[in-house]
Amino acid sequence: MLNPDSCMEPSPGRLPKLEATRPHMEPKASCPAAAPLVERKFHVLVGVTGSVAALKLPLLVSKLLDIPGLEVAVVTTERAKHFYSSQDIPVTLYSDADEWEMWKCRSDPVLHIDLRRWADLLLVAPLDANTLGKVASGICDNLLTCIIRAWDRSKPLIFCPAMNTAMWEHPITAQQVDQLKAFGYVEIPCVAKKLVCGDKGGTLNILGILHLFLRVQCTSRSAAHARRAVAGIFKAEYCKREEKKRAPGRHGGSCL
Repeated sequence: MLNPDSCMEPSPGRLPKLEATRPHMEPKASCPAAAPLVERKFHVLVGVTGSVAALKLPLLVSKLLDIPGLEVAVVTTERAKHFYSSQDIPVTLYSDADEWEMWKCRSDPVLHIDLRRWADLLLVAPLDANTLGKVASGICDNLLTCIIRAWDRSKPLIFCPAMNTAMWEHPITAQQVDQLKAFGYVEIPCVAKKLVCGDKGGTLNILGILHLFLRVQCTSRSAAHARRAVAGIFKAEYCKREEKKRAPGRHGGSCL
């Protein structure tokens, strides 16, 4: 286990937030009877990348927080920051700077490993063409892609591709999506809609995903049961539909 004590002074406003969201770092009671057991919440880590669909990140986070029993954190790429204001994100928001500012010596925590341990589910929404290519190739050059590369594949990883229709229809895209599926990740397909650029492409009503979370919360008796239920529901709802023929122009654009 990593030592939470840093050999240097922490940056203001960074490590305290991390400590609040790292259950594996919390001190244990000296005696089992010393404190009652508290059922922890289901941890959802949202990854956001540099697609225009990142405009909807505040809405996505807000809707997730409306669901009882969920704890949410967000990991952003640098390019995704262009599409939203951090002031509109009411949860802990991590970026590349946090990874490097936290680690000063060998005893310090490694953020992408801590977040990988903390999360019960990783939802990458939107997943842009650039990050899709990186993940399919195993490249991990930022905080989010490092988390994905280190991801525990016994936990669900859900990805929502979002790019212009012309980019989606490039032959490499289908190969890369298939590679992610081969890793065991689950794609949330898009539906037809007019895009911000004016082209007709694809979008996904993110509220459909939220309904699945609600179903899990209503039927789950514990966080452990919820983790299994989420994995089962996503696979049952979407995996059987992934082999459907993709119509040209249908899946490009925004996943949100």
